[in-house]
Amino acid sequence: MYRGVSNLKSFFSLKAKLTAIMIGLALVPLIVVVYIAVRNAEDALEREAFNKLIALRDTRKAQIEAYFKERLRDVRTLAADRTTIQALKDFGKAFMSQGAPSVRSAYVGKPEVVDVGDGKPYSRFHSIYHPFFTHYVKERGYSDLLLINENGGIIYTVYKRSDFGRTLKPNELSGKGGRYVETSLEKAFRKALSLSKEGAVFEDFQYYEPSKEPTAFLASPVYDRGKVIGVLVFCLSTEQIDEIMGLRAGMGETWETYLVGPDKLMRSNSRFIKESTILKQKVDTKSVREALAGRAGTDCILNYREVPVLSAYMPLDIGGVRYAMLTEVNKAEAFASSRKLGRITMTIIGVVIVVVIGIGYTVAKRTSRPVIEITRAAEQVTGGDLNTRVIVKSRDEVGQLAQAFNQMVEQIQINSQKAEENAQRAEEALKNAEEARKKVEAQNEQLGRAVEEMLSISERVVEGDLSAHVEIEAEGEIGKLAKAINGMIDGLRSVIGQLRETSESVASAASQISSTSQEMAAGAEQQNSQVGEVTSAVEEMTATVMETAQNASKVA
Repeated sequence: MYRGVSNLKSFFSLKAKLTAIMIGLALVPLIVVVYIAVRNAEDALEREAFNKLIALRDTRKAQIEAYFKERLRDVRTLAADRTTIQALKDFGKAFMSQGAPSVRSAYVGKPEVVDVGDGKPYSRFHSIYHPFFTHYVKERGYSDLLLINENGGIIYTVYKRSDFGRTLKPNELSGKGGRYVETSLEKAFRKALSLSKEGAVFEDFQYYEPSKEPTAFLASPVYDRGKVIGVLVFCLSTEQIDEIMGLRAGMGETWETYLVGPDKLMRSNSRFIKESTILKQKVDTKSVREALAGRAGTDCILNYREVPVLSAYMPLDIGGVRYAMLTEVNKAEAFASSRKLGRITMTIIGVVIVVVIGIGYTVAKRTSRPVIEITRAAEQVTGGDLNTRVIVKSRDEVGQLAQAFNQMVEQIQINSQKAEENAQRAEEALKNAEEARKKVEAQNEQLGRAVEEMLSISERVVEGDLSAHVEIEAEGEIGKLAKAINGMIDGLRSVIGQLRETSESVASAASQISSTSQEMAAGAEQQNSQVGEVTSAVEEMTATVMETAQNASKVA
């Protein structure tokens, strides 16, 4: 428990606080600067990445547009070529004379055969035109070439798939069984028939059963002498488009460009999915929606793999079909340099923390040492050691604090000495007061005894005992009072003695006078009044003597 308290005190010590403050003062600006630098780096990397994405997107768009422009030019040029016109006329006549079933049975599934050797008209024309069209298709990279007469009959194909010899009409090539759904090939044929000479039409990719793969169609009407006699159709696989979209030169590990159709299904393969994603992978992201709405831009989104990416998008219009052209890169790769910078920065921050901690600890230790010494000195002063002094040589605020502390301790020492002297004087005064108290108590006790004795003597004197005498040997006023009382009793005793003698003399004289008066009573009557006056005078004098004696007795 004490160790925990000590650790807690150390944690909140001045040295720890100073170290923490220095670390904070060093790290906060550093972290702010690093944060701003990383954010600026990320912004710069984001701008750079978007610029690259836009450049790549525009390049791919230009390449795809050039590709389709060239293909549309091919179909228009070949449709106007005399070889194509004559081939369409010759194959049409042969089909009419031999019938579709005969021709199909001879050539379906045999694209390499130039002439089956049956001597029939179709074989003769096939040997003339097939090498030319085969070479053209292979050289230009088409998946097939079809010649369709004005009635919708497919009278020639290069690769002799199951569509050869068929007629474009409901339920033939739709592959839907019951309800009729017009195929892309049928749409292309129908639209091409209504075009003027050298016109061309493009139909978007759709799964095409004869080729067993997604196929787009380029169609152009074939005119002869101002009249449409059929349609030339090029079949496009996604291979060449996929090659263009999948070019990796100058791209990183997660860079990707791809096309999305108006149905929000991919028209090129994803580089991150092994299986084909064409017409299978749905992409319904913000970028796709914006591009299909005719807007171009950049954004940070979750792509079709739910991965955060930087995305550049724009619409791509080919033959009336709008696609979404997207170029994307994972944010992790785009900001890899920023993250590397962040890791380097964190390493630098770590090193700075260690250095700052070392410097901060040293500075804090040097700064807090005088304060710690002052604290220890204060604890010693608190324990009663007033001889403690702090020795600090610095002239800064800490030195001033130490000097003030020493002055304070000196003043406390002076005040303590004065307090001790005052305490001694107070102790002596208390001792004197105690002695005085005892003396007063003794005097009070003596006074009480004296008062009791003098009261007793007074009572005896009052009762007439003038032989009483105060037997008190005391000094001061009590002694004087005792002497005065004894003197008074002696004086009273003397007065009473004199009075008694006087009374006895008067009584004797009175008795003699009374006797003389009785003897003279028998005298004359004229002397009666005089004798009465004498007798009255004698009685008054007797009463006065008796009263005086009583008073003397009371005083005694």
